[in-house]
Amino acid sequence: MAEALLGAGYAVCGYDPVTAAARRLKRAGGLPLASAAAVAERAGVLISSLPSSAALEDVVSRIPGARARILIEMSTLPLADKERARRRLARAGIVALDCPVSGTAVRLKERTWTIFASGERRAFARARPVLRVLADHIPYVGAYGNGMRMKLVANHLVAILNVASAGWARTWVCA
Repeated sequence: MAEALLGAGYAVCGYDPVTAAARRLKRAGGLPLASAAAVAERAGVLISSLPSSAALEDVVSRIPGARARILIEMSTLPLADKERARRRLARAGIVALDCPVSGTAVRLKERTWTIFASGERRAFARARPVLRVLADHIPYVGAYGNGMRMKLVANHLVAILNVASAGWARTWVCA
């Protein structure tokens, strides 16, 4: 995501506890910082894409003094955990958008991601230009949390298609 944003002319700073990821950001032209709090103090819009609910909780606990007023939360995490983070951010004056991604890293480069955007409509309008760098298909699906709900529906549909296709393929295999 950082490379795509840099390529579109955005200034990108970021934090990742994995040293190799920070080096990759620097090589791409971004500015690696020492903490999520440091990123929040500099950035106009925050994007989080995290591996776990614990990581989301940690980030949210470190950014209450953020300059940014919008956090685009793109992780695939339990809705209850994302909602808890949204409430905490709201108390700090930060609007969270729930914008999980459907697609792989390869699909990002092909611009075929779907980003299911949900949350406050005005914040979505402000964040949309950033999201348009990452994907062409960005349906706004309403209230915060609907993004994650739609991502789960999409995942289930893919699983059903895979199972149905596998069963169909076995039907036509001849020995």
